[in-house]
Order: sequence, then structure tokens, then C-alpha cells
Amino acid sequence: MCQDASNLQNLPHRFDLILQATVFTSILSSEVKIQIANQMLSALDGSGLIVWYDFLMDNPANADVRGIKRQEIEQLFPNCEIHLNRVTLAPPIGRPVARVSHKLYGLASAMKPLCSHYLGIVRKK
Repeated sequence: MCQDASNLQNLPHRFDLILQATVFTSILSSEVKIQIANQMLSALDGSGLIVWYDFLMDNPANADVRGIKRQEIEQLFPNCEIHLNRVTLAPPIGRPVARVSHKLYGLASAMKPLCSHYLGIVRKK
């Protein structure tokens, strides 16, 4: 099925697992973000999970994307348990570091302030 994520129609069933990977940072309209979050929650089975992977920092080289912080995620998914971990060494740091040493990349990735993405779980309370 190919549909507009802000207005899902005729879903055959509810889902146990929904993956959101770099979707919300590509949407600049707050209203559309709210609509998609609501659609995701509506499509989720009562005990289901949303797996979240998206970046939290703006990309100064790309005005068509905007980082999404924890507070905004909490506003989009009220009455949900949200568990987020910072992952993925920021690409402008990671690319040159990886050229020098994969071991150094691993060490730098362990420094959470240098990580640019959240990986997490959203679950209805």
C-alpha cells in the first residue's frame, strides 16, 4: 500500500511494530508532523511499539530538514512512554574519523554528545 502518512485509509489491521526512520526531520510543517504522529498511534496495536530513528540536530548544509528534539517527540506522542538513546556519530565528524581508524570511530561513537540521532521506542501508556 502506498498512502499519504498524514491520512491513512482502510488499513487491514493494527500493527505490532511501526518503524519511523528519518521521517519527522524531513517534514517542516508542525501540523503535518502532528497528523502523522496521530496516524501512527491510531495504526498501532494496543501493545505495539514505534521504533524511532531520526536525528536531533539541524543539518546546516540542508535547509529541507530540521532536527527533532526529545521535547518535540514528547509533544507529538503524548500519553506515551518514550525511551531514546543517542546513536550514530555525527556524519561530519564520523566520515573523517572513519578514514583514519575504525577503532577511533568506535571510541568517538561512545561519546554521546557527538551522536546526532535518536534510536528509541515509543509505546502507548
